[in-house]
Amino acid sequence: MRTGRMNTPFLVQSCRLVADGQGGHVAEWSTIASLWGAIEDIYERRVSVAQDDSTHIVTTRPRDDLDLTNELRMTSGERVYTIRQARIVGRGKGRMKLFVHETQYLN
Repeated sequence: MRTGRMNTPFLVQSCRLVADGQGGHVAEWSTIASLWGAIEDIYERRVSVAQDDSTHIVTTRPRDDLDLTNELRMTSGERVYTIRQARIVGRGKGRMKLFVHETQYLN
């Protein structure tokens, strides 16, 4: 994949629970990184992926600064994607493929 095709901006966000003032907690998302990637719909490609509910693949450059073992999500515009897994593919620096599940639209 050529770098020019990675033309979709994404914000990577992590979650923390904060008190809601009524004895409960709410999720608060904060941006920890921004990146450019290419997004593909898994169903349009008709590819078989890991046994999860991923709906899209985001291809980007590998990032050493992201701990993908934590629960993270990505946003692009009004779309929200939960990161399910990451794979490094290719030789040399290669590419990082993020298997994501589209969860909602932001309002």
